[in-house]
Amino acid sequence: EDLFIYNIYLIVFVTKLNNNYLKIVTFFYFAFFLIDYLPFLFLFEYITNKNKKNFFDNKIPLQILTVSFYLSRFIAGLFSRLDDLWIRTGQGVYAGYGRYDDLRKNIFGSWCLENNGEGCIMDNGMPFLPGGGILERYLPFNGDILLLTKILGSMSLILVIGSYIYLIKKYESKFFVITFLFLSPPMNYLIFLLNVDLIILFIALGCLINYKKTPIFSSFVIFLLSLYKLHPMGLLLGLAIFALKEKDRKIFLVNSLLLIISFSTFLIDKLVND
Repeated sequence: EDLFIYNIYLIVFVTKLNNNYLKIVTFFYFAFFLIDYLPFLFLFEYITNKNKKNFFDNKIPLQILTVSFYLSRFIAGLFSRLDDLWIRTGQGVYAGYGRYDDLRKNIFGSWCLENNGEGCIMDNGMPFLPGGGILERYLPFNGDILLLTKILGSMSLILVIGSYIYLIKKYESKFFVITFLFLSPPMNYLIFLLNVDLIILFIALGCLINYKKTPIFSSFVIFLLSLYKLHPMGLLLGLAIFALKEKDRKIFLVNSLLLIISFSTFLIDKLVND
């Protein structure tokens, strides 16, 4: 409790000062040593200084901070000798030095389709299937779980960095909000455990960005994603509504059909296998 009050006082003190060098040092310090308090620093900085002329003076340093933070996660994710850096740049609620544990569990579920190792059968006698969709039962993997986890995790972090650079260039005036979102607790959760939802999000975004060029192919890819995880199904609904609004009958029918198939598959699987 005393530490919390002390850090809040420090945040208020720094944001009240008209010293950009001290602010940037504090942002770096909190990002790499006290990341649990970083959202408070962003909040107080925004409330205190958003209307001041020098608010944008910290734009480039904050961008460097964000890219440096993700590069440190990328490097620490590859080498076990950097356990301290790995755990220090994750929120205190996360325990353990395992890399990308959510992603590893999904890969482990695929590994169990080809193997019968420890943990492949749960206490209730059911197979270990973490994905939640029917497609996970038909994606076997027989290689090195930890190696593939690190490869996919590292690739995801590179995509996060690329997405950040793209967004701050496209929405330059919103750099502070974008930077906060990329260093926020929910994003920290995604990159620490590497929830497979993040990978699905990148694939879905790629489909949406190129949708006008390849609408049917993009819808089909999103359909496949919905068979692995349920929530991409909402994208099919959104695309169907958009096509209806644009009076594109063909694309409306394609997305509606894929949506019906996806939902029916999920419902039947739920009724039969539960």
